[in-house]
Amino acid sequence: MRSTPGEFFPVFARTDSPESIDAHLTELGSRYPYLIASHWYVDDPEQGISAR
Repeated sequence: MRSTPGEFFPVFARTDSPESIDAHLTELGSRYPYLIASHWYVDDPEQGISAR
């Protein structure tokens, strides 16, 4: 994965619904259009953090 310096990589809980994640990503993207990376992560207590 390649990123731009200063990009923010959102991390969501395993229990967050896809709809909730989409809403948060949309809001973050509208507020910070040049800071949000194109990929994000899920923090799963059993499997660790994984890219999505």
